[in-house]
Amino acid sequence: MQNIISVNDHLTLACPDGFHVMDEEERKNLTFIAEGSCECITDPVRHILITVGCRTLGKLAAMLVSAKDAAGNMETALREAMRRYSFRENGSAAIDLSGEKARGLSYGYVAHDTDMYAESYVAKRGKALYYLNFYVRETYRDKGLKTWEEFLSSAEWK
Repeated sequence: MQNIISVNDHLTLACPDGFHVMDEEERKNLTFIAEGSCECITDPVRHILITVGCRTLGKLAAMLVSAKDAAGNMETALREAMRRYSFRENGSAAIDLSGEKARGLSYGYVAHDTDMYAESYVAKRGKALYYLNFYVRETYRDKGLKTWEEFLSSAEWK
């Protein structure tokens, strides 16, 4: 049976074959830029990590912050946090997340002398921001992107 992850009880995604939901022991070495709830899945054989997080906004912030604003804030935070990892921005991008537009960027960086490829997006639905992040070794990028697209296409809003 395929694992289904649920974020904020409003977004569900199906874990691709070979992935498992990370436990607390596995997650302790991860660093998160934003606060909020988060699910993390990994396929250690293909060297892929995917995180999906959610942050609920207050009433006023929910009225004032657009998905475009949230993406700009996320991009600024990523650039700052990843600077020490030889951050290389590939450009802004947008994806369709089951009918909601998610904005973000693709980028490269170096971790433990290994070239990495990543994509990070944010979507807004109601009073919540949903953050989706994909990380893969550069050498597995093409196959990893197919898996990422499969994962994103499984998204369903409740």
